[in-house]
Amino acid sequence: MDDNPVGLSILLIHRIERDDDPWSGQMGLPGGRVEESDSSTKHALEREVREEVGIDLQRVGEEIGLLSIGHPMRRTEMKVQPRVYGLKTKPEVVIGPEVKEAFWIPVSKLLSNSGSAQVQIRGEVREVPAFLIDGRVVWGFTHRVLSELLEILRVAQH
Repeated sequence: MDDNPVGLSILLIHRIERDDDPWSGQMGLPGGRVEESDSSTKHALEREVREEVGIDLQRVGEEIGLLSIGHPMRRTEMKVQPRVYGLKTKPEVVIGPEVKEAFWIPVSKLLSNSGSAQVQIRGEVREVPAFLIDGRVVWGFTHRVLSELLEILRVAQH
């Protein structure tokens, strides 16, 4: 797939550094944990996206589908259900207190910047599959989620 499928872009976030966040400082997708006040996992995602990047998915998004349930490398007991939303336009991003920066990445840029990178995991340097985007390293669970989505897009184009 050489061209960006239908001009698609993905919103990524760079998490701020926090002692109580195991993914502190990493690149990721907007989303988060289900809280007692959430009526469903979908409601939790929509709340978290509003809090992290100021986008109201109920108003401007349309849920397209679910990706495979997975877990972060260090938290095998945690189950994460990625949901894919489509947006007709790129709404204004308003960064919340847990996010250092947020930016849209064209799918074509992800496809052309896939490789590996060295990261520090529990004090040990390891070579991991990664997307290398403008000096940023996207790896781990986020890399796995994006890889699954990119494969679906590749199949859909053929």
